[in-house]
Amino acid sequence: MVKQARYLCVAALPLVLCPVAAHAQEDVLAEIIVTARRVNERLQDVPVAVTAVSGETLDRRLSANIADIQSQIPNATFYAFGGSNNNASVYIRGVGQSDQLFMFDPGVGIYLDDAYIGRAQAALFETVDIARVEVLRGPQGTLYGKNTSGGALKVHTRDPDLSEAGGQITLTGGSKSLFSGKASLDVPLVEDRAGIRASMLRVTRDGFVDNLLTGKDLQDRDYIGGQVTGLAELTDSLTARVTFDIMRDRSTPAAPTPMVAVAFPPNTPPFTPQLPLRPRESRADTPVRNDQDSYGFNGQLAWRGDSLEVKSITSYRKLEFAQAFDYDSFPYLLMSSNQDQETSQFSQEFQTNFEIGPDLSFVGGLYYFKEHTQSVIGVPNTLPYQAAPGFYVPIANNYIQTTDLENRSYAAYLNAVWQATDRLSISGGLRFTRDKKDYVSSLVNDVFPTANFAYDLGDGWSRWLPRIGLDYKLTPDQMLYASYGTGFKSGGFNPRAANAAVATPYTPETSETYELGYKSSHLDRRLTLNTALFYNRFKDYQTNLLAFVGTPPSPTSYFTNAGRYSSWGAEMELTGRVTDGLTLSGQVSLFRDRFASFTNPIIGDFADKTLPNAPKFTASLNANYTLPLGDGRALELDGDVAYRSATFINILNSPLLHRDAYTIANARLAFSMRDGDIQLFAGVRNLTDKTYIVDGVNYIGATYNFLSYYYNEPRTFQAGLRYRF
Repeated sequence: MVKQARYLCVAALPLVLCPVAAHAQEDVLAEIIVTARRVNERLQDVPVAVTAVSGETLDRRLSANIADIQSQIPNATFYAFGGSNNNASVYIRGVGQSDQLFMFDPGVGIYLDDAYIGRAQAALFETVDIARVEVLRGPQGTLYGKNTSGGALKVHTRDPDLSEAGGQITLTGGSKSLFSGKASLDVPLVEDRAGIRASMLRVTRDGFVDNLLTGKDLQDRDYIGGQVTGLAELTDSLTARVTFDIMRDRSTPAAPTPMVAVAFPPNTPPFTPQLPLRPRESRADTPVRNDQDSYGFNGQLAWRGDSLEVKSITSYRKLEFAQAFDYDSFPYLLMSSNQDQETSQFSQEFQTNFEIGPDLSFVGGLYYFKEHTQSVIGVPNTLPYQAAPGFYVPIANNYIQTTDLENRSYAAYLNAVWQATDRLSISGGLRFTRDKKDYVSSLVNDVFPTANFAYDLGDGWSRWLPRIGLDYKLTPDQMLYASYGTGFKSGGFNPRAANAAVATPYTPETSETYELGYKSSHLDRRLTLNTALFYNRFKDYQTNLLAFVGTPPSPTSYFTNAGRYSSWGAEMELTGRVTDGLTLSGQVSLFRDRFASFTNPIIGDFADKTLPNAPKFTASLNANYTLPLGDGRALELDGDVAYRSATFINILNSPLLHRDAYTIANARLAFSMRDGDIQLFAGVRNLTDKTYIVDGVNYIGATYNFLSYYYNEPRTFQAGLRYRF
């Protein structure tokens, strides 16, 4: 299958190149502006591996949230943790977040309107009112700070229209009683000077997972959210932008599917033998939920002069959620968890962009971030306890952990770009980051009080994060670049410690990346070809391990540092305007990695392990075709196919937690009238009804002795109406 996918990508290149060459006189590809270096630049002029996906593209792909851009990004894996709908697990070039718990920092920073989002919960943003998503690959420590060792994912929302009032309504229905209603409205307050934009989204849908025990569906949708944005040109030099967003999510997460036949010790009611179930089936006895409520404020004030811009970015977010998961999905209590958490975060950034002459420019800033999290986690379970030889009794047990985390971060940065010659540009920057964490936690055990413990810990870490780069214009439309960048993740404390022995701190993670790239436009800018080669080196790589210790063996989870690892790879992105109506695009990526040293005292040598969620080969091909029919009418056809090679789900590289290679295809057809103001559309996602593992829980070898999987969504159909006014 890997060979077939590679042949598909290679064979697709002439489909793009040959027709483009024959129609080079037609209109060109749209120019894409990004803010990868914290200033507005053409995508093709930025010496960084960055991909931009527009909100229109997300709509044409019938995307539910930003995780759907995964197939369009080289060396990227995006999915929702543990059967949820929007708890972000984002990996780029093998670097991501292995656990959604609040103490574990991500490896890819997520930003909403240039404000950092500290938690994974609710971070896979819904697609309402998104202008574009930028994905920067490789460490972005100098300009973006900590927790960007793998890269940065930037979501930009739409600005209000200051000149003309209008709006849009989109109604969609589909499989499993899907209903989606999107609405947006632009209201200019002062023509060309001030206006507001309001948008909302309501989504409901039945679940994809059948609970055979209760008869209820799991993994459904019940979401409502909205956003209001105000934009004002206060003077010719001063601009203010204010955004407020709010959401309420009562979607039920999935319960995993038990995948092995389990026979528990005899004489231990109610542990009757259980057989495996089919994908997306469960017998969960614990009511599962993932209730989330959040709101956020983002305020930006920018003053622009002839060669100077000063900008303030202020952000506040509040998130409350209550989660409950049944990990075994059996009709009796083996292992489940529940969590109530409240998180607030505040950030303030002052940024200055200035020029010293026509050839030298700077971006500098000061940054402050504060986060406070309170959490109560309960882990109820029932243990088969051997009271006498051959005789077992069930023991109900419950862990309750109460925690309080306060996280502060301070930073200052400066980046310079010097146009040394007409063709050669040299850039370099430096960031200083200081992090401090204070952590108070206690663990209480109902049955084994001798295991109770508590601790009050605090620590701080500082790092200098340099970057340097060169780029050279071979022609006005072809650029070569080379760069060296660094990344940093602060240390922390293990919030999943089941005993004091593993409740130890872990140290910061540092990374550095060498990258060579080529960006180009050809055939009168009807074709773009971008490639990148990279080599990463990580020190004290942070990862979560699960070990079975004690007699009888029980799971012990803890965060730890690996020694060193390195990775390398290649990426290619291609977009071609084949005809006036047809655009083809695609990507191909290769990835390899190796641990130079990683020995764990409990589990052993990890030197032969590979990184989780890091396929060795990915490829995708996208087609967008518009056929004008006259009188403002048109047909639109969109299709995409993506291939991903096999990968492990966790660092243990267990064959029981292995995601096989798979290919996914989607398609959409739309009929537009009145120059697109009215559109009827229909589409199918997961065209071939492919089933693959998204996440999993492996407790084979522990007292509980079970294995369960979370699966992707099956084939679904959608149809709807869009009306613009």
